[in-house]
Amino acid sequence: MNNKYLLQSYIEFLSSQEFSESTKVVYRSRIKKYLAFLKELGILLEPGQQIEHNQIHLMHSYASHLAQSGRSCTSSITATLSTVQHFLTFVGVQVAETRRTGLVDCQTRTLTDDEWQRFIHASEKQTSSRNRSIGCLFAFTGITAIECASLNIENLNLVDAILTITKINGRRSSIPLNDFTYKCLLQWLGLRKLIEVDSGQALFVNRWGERVKPTTIGGIVKNIGLEAGLDLSPMILQQTVASRLMRGGVDCRIVQDIIGVNPYAQASMSNIATVF
Repeated sequence: MNNKYLLQSYIEFLSSQEFSESTKVVYRSRIKKYLAFLKELGILLEPGQQIEHNQIHLMHSYASHLAQSGRSCTSSITATLSTVQHFLTFVGVQVAETRRTGLVDCQTRTLTDDEWQRFIHASEKQTSSRNRSIGCLFAFTGITAIECASLNIENLNLVDAILTITKINGRRSSIPLNDFTYKCLLQWLGLRKLIEVDSGQALFVNRWGERVKPTTIGGIVKNIGLEAGLDLSPMILQQTVASRLMRGGVDCRIVQDIIGVNPYAQASMSNIATVF
């Protein structure tokens, strides 16, 4: 079994998942580049294989490779490593996550309470109900740009004010929404009805009715940050949400489930809304 076969199997697996097409394209591209990196090292993956960091430093080496290429920012590297972990889990190759999360933790800062409040205030001031909703989701839920772009209307439970997010490992996390975010989403849904939508049930669409892309989502978040006098990324907001939840007494397994660090975490999300 060679890496090319594993890639094809993974692509077939992705086609059966509930990710958007844009997400699947991003995943395929990242894994192709990762396998090309392995080929240069002469590494052939096998199901059930155990790769120890103290022997090969595989994930750390790839992160360093991405950083040295000069084409990837910290948030992009983090997202790529998460995709690689997703692929390796599918293949059945066991690679410990602790070094990866350590790499992420040392590279990603969190917002101070004042900065977080400024971002929320800038989100609330957005004239677009769509952008206002997106800003609030990033401020309070720990969502990523890919996850946000992949949201469908069915992911939003209006009765219980709960948003269901499909994480990178295919699992679903149900996150309660605070009152303001819930009201923003209701306003956006009212406006969305007036748009001729070409993207089915996509929650966030542009003026032409097309599903908003992850890069556009990231741009919206960055622009809101700039209006607040902040230079930030979706990953910084995700880490900020995780930090605030931990400080608020939320179990670390739940926090790991939110930010996608531990794909096997099993926990209830019922007490998250009370933190904010």
